[in-house]
Amino acid sequence: MAWSYLVDIVKHQARLHVCFKWCSARCSQSYDTKQLPKASVIICFHNEAVSVLLRTVHSILDRSPAELLDKIIVVDDNSTIEDLQSHLVEELAHLSNKILLTRTSKREGLVRARLLGAELATSDVIIFLDAHCECNVGWLEPLLSRLYENPQKVVTPYIDTIKAENFQYKKSPERLRGGFNWRLEFGWRSANVGAKPGSEKDAIITPVISGGLFAIWRDYFKSIGSYDPELDIWGGENFELSFKTWMCGGSLEIIPCSRVGHVFRASLPYSFSKDREEVVLRNLGRVASVWMDEYADTFYAAVNMPEKLDLGDISPRIQLRKKLKCHSFDWYLKNIFPQLDSINQETLHYGMVRNQGSLMCLDVLSSTSDFYIGLSPCHGGKNQTFNLTSNKRLSQAEACIKPGINKQLTLSVCKNNMSWVYQNGFLRLDQTELCLTSVDNEAVQLLPCDFSLETNIVVSKVNQSPDSPSQTSDNTIMQTNSFQKWTFDYAFNWKRRRRRN
Repeated sequence: MAWSYLVDIVKHQARLHVCFKWCSARCSQSYDTKQLPKASVIICFHNEAVSVLLRTVHSILDRSPAELLDKIIVVDDNSTIEDLQSHLVEELAHLSNKILLTRTSKREGLVRARLLGAELATSDVIIFLDAHCECNVGWLEPLLSRLYENPQKVVTPYIDTIKAENFQYKKSPERLRGGFNWRLEFGWRSANVGAKPGSEKDAIITPVISGGLFAIWRDYFKSIGSYDPELDIWGGENFELSFKTWMCGGSLEIIPCSRVGHVFRASLPYSFSKDREEVVLRNLGRVASVWMDEYADTFYAAVNMPEKLDLGDISPRIQLRKKLKCHSFDWYLKNIFPQLDSINQETLHYGMVRNQGSLMCLDVLSSTSDFYIGLSPCHGGKNQTFNLTSNKRLSQAEACIKPGINKQLTLSVCKNNMSWVYQNGFLRLDQTELCLTSVDNEAVQLLPCDFSLETNIVVSKVNQSPDSPSQTSDNTIMQTNSFQKWTFDYAFNWKRRRRRN
């Protein structure tokens, strides 16, 4: 085994005890391993660093009861790094005879590589892990126990963070669950609402999983159509699995007593065969068109789906959904994820409204006598969520924004309200030359619009060079109207509609 990897393992043993103590205090349940099903762990990778991959495999072997671990199936998706060839074979051979390494003959992408790994599994349960993980103490038993109770569950460990810059293992904030927006962008949300005191160890029901790490009965995975094999490279597979699990009779849970660290990288370390954005949009478009019913129109509008983007043949997945007799996506929104903001086709722009000059966001603030519109650091809460409609109504929840005294802005019932025009980043009060303006990074006022692109502030910075006694001056150009420029989180193009088959 490589010396650098041995050093890495030893260095990280002490910090793992932090989570071990947490799990021991709250997750003291003992498990009858003779009763639990065996699992195969499937790891797919493309051009992963050998030391990172070995760390993942080593943690599985060290922290899994031998009687519960059937195989570790390692799928190399056509890697090109030399160290991942014969050197990797030697390293894995020294670790365990439970490791099966297989390679694709061409680049298949995450989904098809995982399908290959699933085909090689013979155990009752399959567990998918990313290649850049570290399984913590006691990670496996809670997952298998939950699956043993209900074969129609999909369960995921609670995902801690491994910092990409130094590989430090850091325990994540507690009681998080998965969520998403209308662009089908995954994000973590608090699951504390309605939680009982002392329930930290209880399973967390989640509308969607992040996708990289989960456990499922192998037969159940097949029965719900596994993955859509036409999803290319990466993106969308977690939404397809999540939607069809809930809509077709199953459920998704996060298990806090199972802890696995994951390296969250700023960017994907591998290339796409085509334009990355196009590949991901195509994948998400397939998922939306099959599973989201009429709500797919909202996704298409939110991402401004390219008209000529070919999604391929989705009829086999539509037939799968019919065969499984699944619920509608409307049922999913009402029963599983009612927290997703409702959007109708009058909405043109939505979400936080960020000022380009101050980088602050519009916010509903309160005084001793009333509510008013001001500026705050952007946090994405309900008070910072605004809606601009096709009939030029600018609102927050059920209240509309209108001019108040002293050039300020206030809220009132939406009836015969002022109209707003949003063009080139300006929010202008209709039939006036007054624009929403950030003032002193804390207030919002209606001030005369500055449409001139030639009007600039010149900021001079004096530099004293040690190599020259003379002073030099650099000029930074900043448009004064940047304090009148605003961007919304969402822009909806309702001309983009889902493909109908």
